[in-house]
Amino acid sequence: MVTKLGIKHDSKHLANIAEHFDVIPQTENDNEHIRQVHPGDHTKKLSLQTIQQLNSSLSAFLRYLNYPH
Repeated sequence: MVTKLGIKHDSKHLANIAEHFDVIPQTENDNEHIRQVHPGDHTKKLSLQTIQQLNSSLSAFLRYLNYPH
């Protein structure tokens, strides 16, 4: 993300941050900040109408980051 945005960064520092936060929980806990982390999980929790509205309103951002929408 920082490369895409052109932000100067220390790769070792970013790797340490990523390692610290690279957590995949065994089970989802609604009381925890870290929940289900697998791509596409939102399709199980949001209606098709909500996903379409989000894709529409965020389309420029999604396109910029090359996310399919």
